[in-house]
Amino acid sequence: MDNSRIRTRTVKQKTPARKVVLGKWYPVVAYILLFCFCVSVGVLYSTPKTHTYEVGSVSETTIVASRDVVDEYSTNLLREEARQKVLPIYYSDESIIQQVEDNLNSLFTQLELTRKTAQDSYKRKFPETEIIDYTNVDWESALSTILDSIKVNLPDYITNQNIFTVASMSAARLTRLKESIMEKTRSRLMEGVISDELQNTIESIRKEFIDDSSYNLEETGLAYNIVMNNMAANMYYDRDATEQAKDKAALAIEEISYKKGQNIVREGEIINEAQYQLIKQLGLITESSNQLPRWIAGTLIMAAIFATFGVYLFKRDRSLLTDNKVVTETVALTVLIVVISTICRRIDLRLIPVFIATILGAVIYSRETSLAYCIFVSLVVTFTMSSEDVLFFHELLIRNLACGITGSIISVLQMDKQQKRAEYIKSGTLAGVVSSAFYISYGLLVGFSARDIVVNVLFALASGIVSGLLTVGLLPIWETIFSLTTPTKLLELTDPSRPLLRRLMIEAPGTYHHSIMVANLAEAGAEAIGADALLTRVAAFYHDVGKLADPLMFKENQNNIPNPHDFMSPKESAQIVRKHVPDGVKLAIQEQLPEKAVEIISQHHGDSLVSFFYYQAQKEGPVNEKDFRYQAKKPQTKEAGVLMMADITEAAIRAKKAAQDSDLSKQIEELIKSKYDAGEFDECPITRRDITLIVNAFTSIYEGARHERILYPQDRERIAERERQRQREAQEKRPAPVIEPEPQAEEDKEEKKDTE
Repeated sequence: MDNSRIRTRTVKQKTPARKVVLGKWYPVVAYILLFCFCVSVGVLYSTPKTHTYEVGSVSETTIVASRDVVDEYSTNLLREEARQKVLPIYYSDESIIQQVEDNLNSLFTQLELTRKTAQDSYKRKFPETEIIDYTNVDWESALSTILDSIKVNLPDYITNQNIFTVASMSAARLTRLKESIMEKTRSRLMEGVISDELQNTIESIRKEFIDDSSYNLEETGLAYNIVMNNMAANMYYDRDATEQAKDKAALAIEEISYKKGQNIVREGEIINEAQYQLIKQLGLITESSNQLPRWIAGTLIMAAIFATFGVYLFKRDRSLLTDNKVVTETVALTVLIVVISTICRRIDLRLIPVFIATILGAVIYSRETSLAYCIFVSLVVTFTMSSEDVLFFHELLIRNLACGITGSIISVLQMDKQQKRAEYIKSGTLAGVVSSAFYISYGLLVGFSARDIVVNVLFALASGIVSGLLTVGLLPIWETIFSLTTPTKLLELTDPSRPLLRRLMIEAPGTYHHSIMVANLAEAGAEAIGADALLTRVAAFYHDVGKLADPLMFKENQNNIPNPHDFMSPKESAQIVRKHVPDGVKLAIQEQLPEKAVEIISQHHGDSLVSFFYYQAQKEGPVNEKDFRYQAKKPQTKEAGVLMMADITEAAIRAKKAAQDSDLSKQIEELIKSKYDAGEFDECPITRRDITLIVNAFTSIYEGARHERILYPQDRERIAERERQRQREAQEKRPAPVIEPEPQAEEDKEEKKDTE
């Protein structure tokens, strides 16, 4: 195939930037309104109460408590101070002492055996030596032949030098070293060793051995190595007990309270932080201030979010910028989540409603686009839930943003190709679990109590689970309002018990089985090039339902009956064959198939030629080519293009009975090339690489059907009889011209002479 032609056609599919930005005003207006709505919600709901009071300023009036109130700021300061005074609490693991001693006893048993083995080996090697001073022996040379066998029974941390040191010691000296190590480690463990202080404890034992002049340098090194590898901490930080003690100390502090009418600040006094916080707590801050900086900041933040998302869409998925229906879905979904977020804001800022949008987005958009949308909507929701002090940059909101983005991403990935509504709840739950990890991590870092951590985790899990449940409830409404094509709906349409498919199975069984095979091919081809495989499969199931208008006019449904086309003119036959496409579209609409599936069905023959009857008509005289062409658009999408390829492949391969041929891949490529050369794929974004992947996918489907079985005697006899019958019929029939098979040839008139 000519690669340059394909590149040229692909370029023609790109929509000019000017047309996207200026040609369609509805998306522009819709997104501007959404932008203004989000900015307004975020700024207005977070506008703080303004005032003239400031910390360090002189109060011009005496401020009194308007009601009984607890001074939360001062009380919390005192309680936090009490918490900080509580020392850490540790618990002891008594089993560690016995474990360390057992390990040391076992080790020194092996070391004693090593000592004996080494010294006995030396005696055998030098039997003439009566008195041996083992401290002066060159043990490296003496043990060179047996060193590896000695090390087999020793721990890995025992070095060669340690072995030489043990070999040079007497039994009494080794026992003394053992007792010294046991005594020092036990005394430390009895006092309690904290994990953070373990290394310091080991170093202190080492120093004692160094200070003890009765041990030489090598023996001290051996002792240090043994202690370092056997000493363990037996005191562990008890977080729960410490937190309980801190909580108890904090609760022991009495609340600082003010009675109604009691003075908070007298006239002329300087307002301190505690007084300022109490004034704010009482709601006595009423004077307005300039909010222009907040509006400017909010507009800039939201502009950055929208601009980033817009650039992504312009580069990767322009349907959200140009398709009015998709734009409406996107704007409506975002507004819905913003409204829900304002409700959650009044309940608790730890509720994260963004998962509803991301799960619905995973159903509405492609996976790549839904991942981008989940980040976009997480940022928007974080902004609309802004706090009064620092707008978007509140500490809790940043945590929520991290939870929202990571939880949304995992929920989108979980939804990949999932087709059951239970998966929505599963995805929401998974998002909640991921969010819980953030809250647990933060709680551990800042020292939350176990109760506070559990409460935060429950909020995170509730956000995910409730989002999944709400998605299940919202999805049918969304499907109805926007005629949404969801995987669940598509899956339902592939059920053989559907009335239209059941009619096809009963009234046109040949067409039904042809459709099943085309669906298998089309699904494999669509998956290979990243198109919507499930949508393509559904369209393939229904692509020939128009033949129900007159099933016997199509060869695959003619079972031992005369071919009606033998008694008709080529033009009449072509009209009947062409009519099955508009008839199929009508039935598909009546069956309430998604719009995308109906469009694919209407385009599965494009404007191709009903070649068999066209060639027959040419033999009879001049013909109008338009009378023999399908009156439909050429495939506009990858899915429609794949279905056309699957249809022609299945029809031609079955007609030629070529599914077992060795050059099957080449035949499929030639069939697709014939359509390509006819210009049928000029208007769909299928590339040369896509065609190669589709050919490979089709070939693998046919190769998967290839299998052999044992031929029994009766099988061989039937095959032989069938071959003899075929030869007799061939002799009786008049030779017919051979015509290149095309999908319509098989549909029309495989039809007539079985030359398709």
